[in-house]
Amino acid sequence: MSKLTKEFLSLIPLGSRLIVKDIDDGDFEGTLNTPITFESSKTFTVTLDKCRRVGSSKFQPGSQEFDSETIEDIELINDATSDQDSVEATTQALEQKMKLKEGGKVFPVGGNVARKVHRNDNPHLDRLHPPQMEELVAQMQIMPPPNLHQLANQELCPRVLPVPMQEIQHMTGDKFKDRSVEQYRVIREATWKDQHTPPVLHLCPKKLYVIEDPKKAFEFAMNELSNKATVGLSMQGKNLSRTGVLSLVLLSTKEAIFLFDVLALGEKFIFDSESPLRNILEDSGVMKVLHDSRIICDLLHHKYQVTLSNVYDTLAAHTVFGTYAIYAGYMPKHTFPFTDLVRGYLGVKAQFLYFPHKRAYNLDKDTEIWLERPLPAHLELNAVYDVMYLLDLHRLTKRAMDRPFRLMTDVLMRDLRDADDIDNSIKVPQVHLLPSDSRKVLPNWNPNEGRASRFGMIDAPFVHQTTCQVDPMLNFSRDVIHQKKPPGPYDSNYSTAADANKLIHPPNF
Repeated sequence: MSKLTKEFLSLIPLGSRLIVKDIDDGDFEGTLNTPITFESSKTFTVTLDKCRRVGSSKFQPGSQEFDSETIEDIELINDATSDQDSVEATTQALEQKMKLKEGGKVFPVGGNVARKVHRNDNPHLDRLHPPQMEELVAQMQIMPPPNLHQLANQELCPRVLPVPMQEIQHMTGDKFKDRSVEQYRVIREATWKDQHTPPVLHLCPKKLYVIEDPKKAFEFAMNELSNKATVGLSMQGKNLSRTGVLSLVLLSTKEAIFLFDVLALGEKFIFDSESPLRNILEDSGVMKVLHDSRIICDLLHHKYQVTLSNVYDTLAAHTVFGTYAIYAGYMPKHTFPFTDLVRGYLGVKAQFLYFPHKRAYNLDKDTEIWLERPLPAHLELNAVYDVMYLLDLHRLTKRAMDRPFRLMTDVLMRDLRDADDIDNSIKVPQVHLLPSDSRKVLPNWNPNEGRASRFGMIDAPFVHQTTCQVDPMLNFSRDVIHQKKPPGPYDSNYSTAADANKLIHPPNF
């Protein structure tokens, strides 16, 4: 059963002859001489004069009140004392008002009146716009790129990167405030101090070096990277694969990001057998942190004969952790986007992430934008965001994956130390046996369908996991997709460009 809205009822003029369909008492016909009173937008009272039951000629004494809880519908009608033209004029006027109210859409409900079904004046809907495919495949994000301050007093004049903001929420909007995502809760229970304290981003780089010169700049970058035991690695290009075109190689340390322009430097120069960059990629003494290493490994191995070594894949780490700790022994069917892990483990706000927009059937066209030169500022920042958090994500995913080991270590440390003298005297001769408490902390890999089904649909041995919305540019529902950013250039009144420009490390850091 549906109820009429306050907006509709407030448009009915006094003096109208109505039929009120009451669930309990039946249909009554009467004249609306008293304004409809509202306790809330959905709770109201209709008072009719000269009221009679439909089909009866006997009028009810006095005024009759009908409560919204029992009203099924209301119709504007003609009666014996009104001419047809006046009723039609009233109906047309009401419909015209509804057209204006509904943005040109009228929804019939029986009788002669139009009833409001969709609220196009909803402030939330006003912020949504039809997807602009041209903007999406141009990789525009919800926030315009901030102006990066250049450090003119340092070698190669690096630019200062934005300071990423963190939060504990997973979606934007007041209605999601204080709501918890179960997957995030489990992640943060294993890695955060508490659910309300995001980890400090100790390894988030502060400077950006763009390497386009094969001499001085490249040599400087190699000297800076030569003594690093761990680096983050990502790449961008047209349809990245063994048949694609590589545009950018990015390496990150806790101090800086080095963006190597492959088109400017040349593939042969970068991946020559004597190239120091190639040596880093193949050096087993340098850990390379990636997210989903499949495409990069495929490209490097088949196109440049480079075989990565000593790789830490954050997707692999989270899959191990998620399978036993979140999905109760079922392996997730789908991969986890980098942005989802950064949001879950690090609490980075979505405005400081890059959400790729590309169509599987049109990858070549949608990704050739990475071959543009000069590289647009928003693409450069997108590439930076794809490598910026890898080292901190390595630290947190390793902590999550190592949690059973740490708990087991704690069990062993406490087993004899915390036992009283009697228990200790019993346990010491039996140290060849593991403590019974071990069973409580080690992963249980036996699938538990009941627990796993809370997170998605079971398709053994997988679970089709559900993920939360994290892309601030787009809103998805079952039937539709909306774009939050207004079409066209960034609107300074809408965007947070001014705020973003404030989120910069001070020049003298």
